[in-house]
Amino acid sequence: MRTSRTPFLAKLLVAGSGIMSLANSVTIPFLAVFLHRELGLEPAAVGLVIGSSVFFSIAAGFFGGTLSDHFGRIPVLIAGLGGVVEAHANVSFG
Repeated sequence: MRTSRTPFLAKLLVAGSGIMSLANSVTIPFLAVFLHRELGLEPAAVGLVIGSSVFFSIAAGFFGGTLSDHFGRIPVLIAGLGGVVEAHANVSFG
């Protein structure tokens, strides 16, 4: 019987994606409190802001798929991960 091994980078990418999803799930409730208390948004506006993230995720998936078809998966993944790193660095140090 022949078994295939999953490449290390694929495992690393899945693990990183899982950690980012967990971090996002943990921070969303605090984002709602922050938007309401600190920025003074009404609950409906808070729901709209948080709920719109799903819409933008779907749109980004279609856009990323088109870019992946044109440029290849690896360059698009590297560019996307680079963008995530830059965004987190800007939030942390900016």
